[in-house]
Amino acid sequence: MLRSTLSVSVATLISRLLGLVRDAVIAAFFPVGATDAFFVAFRLPNMFRAVLAEGATQAATIPVLKELQLQSRETVGRFLGALVTLAVPCVAGFTLLGVAFAPQLVDALAFGFRADPEKHALAVHLTRYLFPFILLITFVSLVMGVLNTYNRFFVSAVTPAVLNVGMILGALLLSRYTALPVDGLAWGVLIGGVAQLVMVLTEARAIRVPFQAAWQPGHPGVRRVGTLMASAVIGSTVYQLQVLVNTQLGSTLGTGAVSALYYADRLVQFPLALIAISMATASLPMLAELAARKDHAGLGELLDRSLLASLFLMIPAAVGLIVLREEIVQLVYQRRQFGPDMAAGTAGALGVYALGLWAFASTRISSQVFYAVQKPRIPVAAAAASLLVTAAVGWSAKSRWGVQGVAFGTVAGSVVNLAILSLARRRLVGAPRSRAVFWSELVKVAIASIAMVTVLVGAEPRLEPVLGLAPRVLALIFLGAATFGLVVWFAGSRTARSFAERIRRA
Repeated sequence: MLRSTLSVSVATLISRLLGLVRDAVIAAFFPVGATDAFFVAFRLPNMFRAVLAEGATQAATIPVLKELQLQSRETVGRFLGALVTLAVPCVAGFTLLGVAFAPQLVDALAFGFRADPEKHALAVHLTRYLFPFILLITFVSLVMGVLNTYNRFFVSAVTPAVLNVGMILGALLLSRYTALPVDGLAWGVLIGGVAQLVMVLTEARAIRVPFQAAWQPGHPGVRRVGTLMASAVIGSTVYQLQVLVNTQLGSTLGTGAVSALYYADRLVQFPLALIAISMATASLPMLAELAARKDHAGLGELLDRSLLASLFLMIPAAVGLIVLREEIVQLVYQRRQFGPDMAAGTAGALGVYALGLWAFASTRISSQVFYAVQKPRIPVAAAAASLLVTAAVGWSAKSRWGVQGVAFGTVAGSVVNLAILSLARRRLVGAPRSRAVFWSELVKVAIASIAMVTVLVGAEPRLEPVLGLAPRVLALIFLGAATFGLVVWFAGSRTARSFAERIRRA
């Protein structure tokens, strides 16, 4: 699994670095009012991208495809043809409805915009521009799921980089020639979507994925995917729905709040995608194989290894984000249109989001085992409870702590989600088989993280007078990572030594 995870991680790193460049360009070249409207308009298409590409499509198609691949290529080809033929009119109709009901969608996503008619009108205008992206990304996601079934992870994981390039070019070049500068950014999204579709279709053709177009809405495999997809969408949507709740709550906090929450979320998504989502993507085909063989012991063992590896990396990442949140926000975003007030709000939200990074990652990985055994109702129930907690806590906390209170609601909801999944996994695959080892490893990670914090807090004021912002942040990140690695290694961490050995063999 390590080789597959590394492949996804490298592709994800490329995409996320370009994503940071994209967000920095948007923050610098567009005023806060325009970015508030754009992020609301882009929220629903982007949610479809995240849910479909990083969750539901793979969770629904991989278990079914793994079984059909044991039969014949013709069986797989007929299934894929029936699935795509049914999906085309369904998604096209949904896209047309989205364009037609754009004003109502904006109200649903950001009712606070009604107090500012100009911002509300711009958000509606951009929603109509961006909604066709859903049609493109649906088929990109479907092909990505198929490619991952054939263990072709890299191209699928790197496609978001193409979208980021399209948005960067739209912001820097196309915005000069459109009626409104932010329209160029919207056109960049659509161009990036077309380029993504071309990329994955080219890869699928290269490996000769079988495909026989046929109108068979009653195909048994399609019905199973539909059932799994319905549940998987709800389960995979929980984090995105939490973001939508945050957008709705942020829209009531004044200009800049929606953008601050968005920018903070993007920074948290960097380690989350690089580590947890990469692990979840690479592990799902293996979990599906174990489930097909009814190997529950193997399922539990693989899940425990994945969780421990994720926490080993996510805890220090969270600590680093909390300690360096102000410097990171200033480095990535603060220039031109993005001033000190926006930087302070974004840094505050980032610090709170980072507190829940371990729960975000563990939830993403834990839910995979339920989809592998085709029992999605459990993550769906956990998602529903999590969403209620997110909304309740965020609503009650925003009046006192502003964007930080809204972000805290997301953290609370994810902790509840993880608690429910952890209880349910015991009934499915049993409790962790080596709890003493598990907690011993986490204690060593905690000790190393404390050492890292001590070093960073002590080094930052000493480096500030002699290094500029960019070299200082890079030096602190390197110093923090080196401190964590040395301490956890000399503490005798089995996970650290396992990582080193597997990387050496990869």
